[in-house]
Amino acid sequence: MTATIEGAIVAHLQADAGVSAIVGTKIHPFAGAEDFPRPKLTYWRVDTQRQFSNQGPTMTPRARFQLDAWADNYLTARQLLDAVRQALDGYIGVMNGWTIQGIHALDERDQPATTVDPGKKAPINRSSLDVYVDYVEN
Repeated sequence: MTATIEGAIVAHLQADAGVSAIVGTKIHPFAGAEDFPRPKLTYWRVDTQRQFSNQGPTMTPRARFQLDAWADNYLTARQLLDAVRQALDGYIGVMNGWTIQGIHALDERDQPATTVDPGKKAPINRSSLDVYVDYVEN
């Protein structure tokens, strides 16, 4: 079992044939991710909603994650994001020791390729996916 829900998601994506065919193991937290070669996938937790009942916390939070596909061209960024969505959207079950009650894709967007990589003339392409992850806390 992985120590965090983020670790469980990363391990799941690294084990997915469609995702790993494009990025291998280059899946990293958003901070400092510019140090890794592209294509790559970054993630960060946007927020977590804690559920409560009259008896107290239910220990079943809903976390919202943003996953960003980075590539040197638009097509590769979109292919990576599509592979990530297919690996996660609709997932229910046990993921690396964590009970997942459901993963739901919320929205996808393409970011304008405005950042230029130093030393290269080509822009960096980025496509993003937000997902809700409903899970049971360990």
